[in-house]
Amino acid sequence: MLGAKNELEQAKIIIQTKWQIEAPYSLEEAKRAGIKLLKNTKVPTAILCGNDIIAQGVIYAAKQLGINVPNNLSVMGIGDFNGSAEIEPSLSTVHIPATQIGFLAAEHMFKAIVEKQSEVNTIRCDLRVITRNSTTAAT
Repeated sequence: MLGAKNELEQAKIIIQTKWQIEAPYSLEEAKRAGIKLLKNTKVPTAILCGNDIIAQGVIYAAKQLGINVPNNLSVMGIGDFNGSAEIEPSLSTVHIPATQIGFLAAEHMFKAIVEKQSEVNTIRCDLRVITRNSTTAAT
């Protein structure tokens, strides 16, 4: 989320503090946090969530409050978890190559343990934005 905040700041987009909330990794808690956020008189037009579970909770909160996703609120997740394409509306998300990351992590652990290499590496993995039905283009 820090990367997203940095990009928004560079684009001169200010996120109100009251719109920056945290929720545990729980659908129920995410829904509760989403309701708290969306009950404000002025709600955001888009929400980027730290993972797909939180995003699904926000979608359920919006439905409970009668807020149409995506017409009145776009919701974006991160992770492309199982079920994200099947919920209604289907969740737009950022696909993270978990298998590739796991392989690279195992490879570096092997080198550190077996080959006694302790160098720190930074590796970039390609991410993909998957646009589904929970977001709409800005107007």
